[in-house]
Amino acid sequence: MPDSNVKSTATILGQLLKKYNLENDMFHQTIFYSWQEIVGHKLAKICEPVELERGKLVLKVKNEIWRQELGKKRKELLNSIKTKTKVNKINSIEFI
Repeated sequence: MPDSNVKSTATILGQLLKKYNLENDMFHQTIFYSWQEIVGHKLAKICEPVELERGKLVLKVKNEIWRQELGKKRKELLNSIKTKTKVNKINSIEFI
């Protein structure tokens, strides 16, 4: 019979991140270092994250044509990022 006092590693890690206010740092690292896994190979070739501050993700886009195309799909991209990261910390996306 499992001990009800035993916590999973994920639970303990989550509690430590929260206790030391590292949740945002961890989320930033996830966005920047896992970008290709989050948005896919094709999109990662077109744009990359350069800043994440106060809920706004700034993406550097390959050129003006792609900037316009991504601007049209801003909401879809935002929802996709939220779904894949399972975190609701990004409220807007800016393309540069």
